[in-house]
Amino acid sequence: MHFSEFAGCVVDCRMRRRGVSKLLTISAGGTTGGATSIPSAFSMSYLSGKTLYGVWFGDGTDASGNAKHNVPVVLKVVYGVTGTAQTTGLLNYVSQSASYGVTASGLLYFEGDTTQGNTIVSGSTSQYIKASHMVSGVSEGGAVLMYFDQSAAMAYANTLHAVIPF
Repeated sequence: MHFSEFAGCVVDCRMRRRGVSKLLTISAGGTTGGATSIPSAFSMSYLSGKTLYGVWFGDGTDASGNAKHNVPVVLKVVYGVTGTAQTTGLLNYVSQSASYGVTASGLLYFEGDTTQGNTIVSGSTSQYIKASHMVSGVSEGGAVLMYFDQSAAMAYANTLHAVIPF
C-alpha cells in the first residue's frame, strides 16, 4: 500500500474518484466550522490550505525512516497553497515535505508521479474522506481514511489490526 515517493520516503495515503464534479456538504459532528464539504474528486482548490490526517494499516516507518510493515499509520498532511505538502508523522511515520498535484480526473499525486496516487471512493463521512491508492489505474491495498480531526484519526488508528476495508 504505497502512496508515492515523498523525498525518498514512501508515503501511503490513497484517494479515488473521477470527475471533479459537485461538492457534497455533510454536517461535521465535532469538526470545527460546523460543516465539511466533501468533494467527489480531489482538486487543487479543495486541498489548498487544508490539513488532513491520513490513517491506514500497512507500510510505515520508524523514527529513523526504516520500513515497518503491518502497522497502523497516522500522517498529518498540510496542503500548502503553492503545491507543497508538509507531512508530520504522528504514528509510525516520519515527517517530510514534497510537491503535490491533482490530475484532471482527481488523482492526488506527489513529486510529479502521476502514475500513482489517491482517489476518493464512496464511503466518506462527516469525519473523513475515504480514499484508495491507485497504481497505474489499479487500486492497491485497503482504504485510507483522511480525517478532518487529529484526535479522531488517532483514536481510530489505535483500533486497527488489519487493512481498512472498502
